[in-house]
Order: sequence, then C-alpha cells, then structure tokens
Amino acid sequence: MKRHCLVGFGVAVTLLSFTLVGCQSTPSKRSKKDMVFSGGAEGEKLNAREAADFQEIKSLYSRASYDAVIPKLQAFEKKHAKSSRIPHVRNLMGLSYLLTKRPVQAINQFRRSLDANSDSGFKNFVLYNLAAAQFEAGQGPETLQTIKEIDIGELDRDTKVKTHFLASKAFMKVGNAPDAAEALLEAAKTADPSQARTVFAPPLEQALDVIADPSILDRVYHAHEDSPIADLVLYRWASKDVAAGKLSSGEANLVLLINKFPQSPKVGESQDMLKSMKSRSVVEPTAVGVLLPMKGRYARFGLKSLQGIQLAFRIFNTDEPDSRFTLVIEDSGEEPEQAIQGLENLFFKHHVAAVIGPLTSKGIDQITQRAQELGLPMISLAQQTGMAGNYVFPSAMTPKSQAYEIARYAIEKMGLRKFAVIHPRDKFGEQLSQHFWDATESMGGEIVGFEAYNTGETDFRQQVDRLTGVHYGDARQRELEILAKSREEANIRKKSRKTDKYFKLTPIVDFQAVFIPDEPKIVGLVIPTFAYRDIERVKFLGIATWHSNELLSRAGNYAEGAVFVDTFFNESSSPQVKKFVSRFSTTFGAEPTAIEALSYDAANILEQVLFSVGSSNRDAIRDGLKRIMGYQGVTGRISYLDGVFQRELNVLTVKGGKFAEMK
Repeated sequence: MKRHCLVGFGVAVTLLSFTLVGCQSTPSKRSKKDMVFSGGAEGEKLNAREAADFQEIKSLYSRASYDAVIPKLQAFEKKHAKSSRIPHVRNLMGLSYLLTKRPVQAINQFRRSLDANSDSGFKNFVLYNLAAAQFEAGQGPETLQTIKEIDIGELDRDTKVKTHFLASKAFMKVGNAPDAAEALLEAAKTADPSQARTVFAPPLEQALDVIADPSILDRVYHAHEDSPIADLVLYRWASKDVAAGKLSSGEANLVLLINKFPQSPKVGESQDMLKSMKSRSVVEPTAVGVLLPMKGRYARFGLKSLQGIQLAFRIFNTDEPDSRFTLVIEDSGEEPEQAIQGLENLFFKHHVAAVIGPLTSKGIDQITQRAQELGLPMISLAQQTGMAGNYVFPSAMTPKSQAYEIARYAIEKMGLRKFAVIHPRDKFGEQLSQHFWDATESMGGEIVGFEAYNTGETDFRQQVDRLTGVHYGDARQRELEILAKSREEANIRKKSRKTDKYFKLTPIVDFQAVFIPDEPKIVGLVIPTFAYRDIERVKFLGIATWHSNELLSRAGNYAEGAVFVDTFFNESSSPQVKKFVSRFSTTFGAEPTAIEALSYDAANILEQVLFSVGSSNRDAIRDGLKRIMGYQGVTGRISYLDGVFQRELNVLTVKGGKFAEMK
C-alpha cells in the first residue's frame, strides 16, 4: 500500500490556484476511479451506514456541489461522532468552504481536522490546505508560519511544488521578495521540467524586479544555482552590476549565463549587453546624439527642439566660435521601438558621447532604461521622467514641478491659504491635481473643494455650484425657506433677470483661489462660469498650457489677474532671454517658444560639460552633468537635484489683456 493524495475527490484545479488536497490510503495499482475510502487505519472498513453516507458525500463533491456537501458533512460528523473518518470529514468541509470562497470558515475546519488527526502523513496535507486558506483570507504571516510546520519531505512531488509556490506568494504578500524568489527556484527545481519555466519564470521575474541589492541576488543565485530557472537570477544580478558600473563582475556573470544556460531566453540579451559593454570604450569625441521626432505628427515639435540645439552648438552662426561638435540626428518616431532603435544606432553605429532627447513621453520608461543599460548619458526633454538612473538626466518641466511652483508662489508670495481644484478626468489632469494637493498641504495650505469633469465637457455650472454649495439645496433648506418667504412678501411669482436673486442661494465661497490644470480652450470656458454664477474676487491658478493667446481670446477680461507658470517667457527682462530671442530670431526668422528654449539650455549644459571634462569618457560626462549647480539658463536657474535638472519656473499673469511676469 502507498499513500496517494487527491485534489478533493478528483476535481482538478490548476497549480496556480493553489490546488487543495484531500488524502486517503489506496492500493498502488488502483486508479482514482477504483478508489475506496478506508478508515483511519490501513484497511479499516467503514460500517454500512457510514459507507453509504460517505458515498453520498463523495458523489456530491465530485459534481462540485459544495454548498450541498457542507450540511451532509455536518450531519455525518454529528451522526458518526466516533468515526475514524472525522479528520477527513473536517478536512473535506474545509475544502468545501474554501472552494465557495469562505476561507475563514475553512481555516476553522482545517484546524479541527488537525486536532482530531493522529496520522502524521495526513497532517502535512491538511497543513497545506490550512496555509492555502490563510493566504486566501489575506493572512500572509500566518500562511508562512503554517508552511514552516509542514514536513515537506513527507509530501509527494506535486504537493511539494504547490507548497513552494504558495510560500512564494505569501512571501511577496508580506514584502519579502528574496525569500519569494528562493521559494520559486525550489518549486522549479522540484517540478516537472516541462513546467519549470512556463509556470515559475514569470513570478520569479516579478520578484527579482523588486530586489535592488546585487549582494542579495548573489546570495539567492548561489543558494539555488542548480534550479532550471536560476539563469533569471544571474541575468538580473549581472544587469544590476553593469548599471552600477561594476563591469568586470557583470561581464563574468553574463559569460557564465551564456555557457551554463545555453537554452536560456536571456542568452540573446546577455550577448547584446556584452556587446554594449565593449562599445562603452568606443567613443567618437566630436559626436553628440540628437533623438527627436523628425517625421510624423510630432515632427514640427522635433524641428523646434532641433533648432534650439543647433543654436546652442552654433551650427549656423559663423560669427561665433565653432563648437567643434557634430550633431548626429536619429528619428525617434512615434513608437518606443523606433526610439530605442535610434538610440542604439547613436551608440553602436555613431559612438556618440551623449544624447539629447527624446522629446515625447511615449515609451519613456523603456527608452531611459536602455540608455542606462548602455551607459550613455542622456538629457531627456520629455515631460515624464522615465526610469531613474545615473545616466539619465530629465530636464523638462514636469507636472510635479509645475504644481509645486504654482502652489509655492500662491502661498508664499500671494499669501493664499485655501484652494479649490477643478480638473479633467484624465491622467494628466489627475496627476497635476494630486501634485498640487500634496504641495499645498506640505506648505500649510488647504484644499477645501475638489471637482472633476469629463473630457469634452463644455458646461461647468454643476462643478462650480458644487464648489460653492449652491448645488446642495437639501443641506440649505432654511435658506430656501427664507427665499420663499421673501418671494411671498414681494408677491413674486415668476423668475426673471430682475427677480433672480429671490430664487438663488447665495454662493458660499470658502476658497481664495482655484487651480485648473487644463488646456486654454477649456480654461476659457471654466473661468467665466465663476462670474456667471456671481463668484467674485477669486484668483485662478494654472499651468504652462495657459501661456497661449487662445486663453486671452476665449476667457477675455475674466482671465485678468490669472497666475500660471511656464519655463520660458520671450518678453522677459532677463538679459540672457533677450540675447537668446535675438539670436534665435536672426538665425531662424521666428520667435522661440518654450520647446526651443528648453532644448537650447539642455544643449548648452551638455556643451559646457563636454568642454570641462572632455568628451571621450561617458562616465566623466555623466559625473560632470551631476555637478551642474545654479546654471543660469534662458529657462531659469538650473541645478541637478534628486536625479533631475530642476529650475526656478517663470511665474506669469494676465495684465491688461497681455501676458506679463509676476514681480
């Protein structure tokens, strides 16, 4: 006889859903179909009544009629209280509760099964079921404690695999990625070879993504290097070493991966990384890469950016000293794959010293990650910062910087404390609104009203009425009664322009300013709504998109006094700005905008570093960019802080129907 463990009574459940087990003794040559349910001891037979009752339970369970099984099991336990099958009945009751999504009740039944059981082999399977129920109930630490009690050596192979996998999920739940990775490596080592990679590789990579310390990856790999998916740990370890500049260690691990795991899906990536590492020492010191959209719907913005870069490197100005640098331009296209290909062309084909770009944020995480892997200094012009890395230098005005600066100015310079927010229900609007809220509270301000609207909305009366309490008539019943009495006393029956005040609640304005993070065509509709709803003496705060004549034409006089931020103001009194505008207009015959100005400053900063540290060593260029502090550009004073180029933004207002600097 040998012990054979079933999934319940033969109901198949996939591995990833933590297959549950019920256990029975059965002759080794019998199939599941032929199995009989013995008593607690080997060969002990049930009496006829017990056997009939248990057969009915078995039949219901095999048809997945779990709700019907539970009362039958309860009746069996009551009727046959001294039966040797009581531990099995309680285990089966726990399974039924768990399969009907009642894990707390399941936990209780599995514990009762353990209390009534004396069979050490059966105990291990019930402990597994208990751990599965605890996990489903959200009890991560308790799950791990129960798994520790299992004598895993007593389990069959499939249940060992399930136990390791369950442990990995529980470790991830409690934030222990290293132990989760180790459990998955053990599961893969124990499982059928055909399952090892397809089932366990994806969750292993998720766990490895959380581990930042190469020394932990070192430990995990050497403890489980015989696992069939240990190549994933080795690749992650090598990648972290390369990113940290530990090239010899990274190279050794990549070579080991290729030789030890020739069938690994990471072989190709490892070979590419080795190739890029060799290319790091090959630098064309006069070549500067430019990665911008040169074709398609963003091409006009790419051209604007390129002109700013060209002006900084004095490409068309023969009256100024030659920068001696050549701009190598690659089209970033409209998809991340094309941008990455362009970046790799700049690195492998042209061996540029550094790169300026990309301009758009689509795929920025993948693009910046690739620059980091290549060890190629990149000054990004995209609004989103992308993946953090010591070779990546975001230099654009971010949503966070805009929200922070307008909040700071409103609180510190304008003396405001209470704010309302009206924002579009899209990623950009929600992101800016949250940043503004965080910044306001961090500086002692308060958000007292928060309303959203759908994209494409053109009527904002409801949002404004909600902010001012007019919308909530039920809460102001006393005031409505007073209005009704006034109408009666004045004998007013109909609502008209003259009698409107006898029908309308007075707006409650407990905010001093309203932040509206949207495009000027929408803002031009929102701002006048406040005046139409009799709300006066409220300041309007905005973002860089407001710096458009469209705001002036749509909002008209209602925009007077509005305050917003931008990186660049071409009518600034700053000497640097005046000189830049003059040079740009002379060279290209047009007025520069914020895109040209941002690109110009990025290029000037890079040129300064290339001249000061040399252009043949990318690591030296990286370190030089990190030392930028207080650089006076046309977009403000720029410093490298917290992984990005930060600047003091221009604060602008509408004065006399025109844009002006706030003093």
